[in-house]
Amino acid sequence: MINSYKISKSNDVPPQNLEATIMTIKEEMIAAFANTKIGTIFSRDEIITIVYNKFGRNKSSIIPTDFCYNRYNNGLDFGKHMPIFEYTYDKRFKYLGEKYPYTGLVFHKPKGKNEVCIGKMIDGVPKINNISDTSKPTLHKKCNIKYSTKMDKHINIRALWNSNVKRDWENALNNFWNLVRPENIELEKELNSLDVNRVKKMNANEFYNFLYDKYFVSKYTAKNRLATTRKQLSKYKEQGKLVELASIHKEIFNPNTRSIETVKKIRGLGVAGASGLLSILFPESYGTVDQFIIYALRKTDEYKDDITIAKMNPLSIKTSEGEYLECILRKKARELNSQFNTTEWTPRKIDMILWSVGR
Repeated sequence: MINSYKISKSNDVPPQNLEATIMTIKEEMIAAFANTKIGTIFSRDEIITIVYNKFGRNKSSIIPTDFCYNRYNNGLDFGKHMPIFEYTYDKRFKYLGEKYPYTGLVFHKPKGKNEVCIGKMIDGVPKINNISDTSKPTLHKKCNIKYSTKMDKHINIRALWNSNVKRDWENALNNFWNLVRPENIELEKELNSLDVNRVKKMNANEFYNFLYDKYFVSKYTAKNRLATTRKQLSKYKEQGKLVELASIHKEIFNPNTRSIETVKKIRGLGVAGASGLLSILFPESYGTVDQFIIYALRKTDEYKDDITIAKMNPLSIKTSEGEYLECILRKKARELNSQFNTTEWTPRKIDMILWSVGR
């Protein structure tokens, strides 16, 4: 929630001026980042340090998530909300500035509970579920919000692929989270902010548990599919062959042997599953290549007549075809980074967009 300065006996600010103090917090936050370039990424600690160094505010009273378009904290009044950041999937903060026409879902994480979706922002205007008091929204275990924006109505994948408007691409990326099953959002965000070094340091048993308990659950959302793929994976333990998994793990983290073909050796993974694992470990180099990527690319002007893509069986992608699709994702990421003068676009983000917009 938005905090005020702590009022003590030695504090000259009387209790009746609490609202003015709260406004000062907002004003200080806005002033501290007034000259910041839109799209700049900050960590939580960086934001706190910047405001502290500029205004000397107590660090414990600086809560960056209070100033995000897509986050709600207890006590926050959307009627007086002055957001300037977007809270990203990797738990950082993207500067957007005041009155940005932000479109995306709004999330809240009650203390000790799982994160829930409570509504959305459309062009910077909050649309929160069943609110009578904007400071106390009714929370729902599931976010059954039909995403309806100008982008959805007027921009299809064909138009988006040719768009040179950064906001179109940002909206499409935000839309990804609306299509993730509500019960999987927490896990998806965890995997999208994965500490790759932690996975690299895992032993065979830890890597097995990571795959079994985390990655396979995220990748195979259909219960029957999850059961069959887990059954294949479990053979490493049942047959005492974790040493084989350890060998694959080592190859994955060796740049000279890292590939879809290498990851496919993990029992239960095909091209889509292998590329998906690479995409969360190395998002700057890989995206998930599955049926939805193929369906989406076939609708673009650039690839609608592509012979290689036309010949692909979306439900049975060959390794060479997967590598071909990876090249397309990398190419588009480079184009967007060059076009928007940034480095934030990755093959992983392109696959998230194609998966969501192309469905």
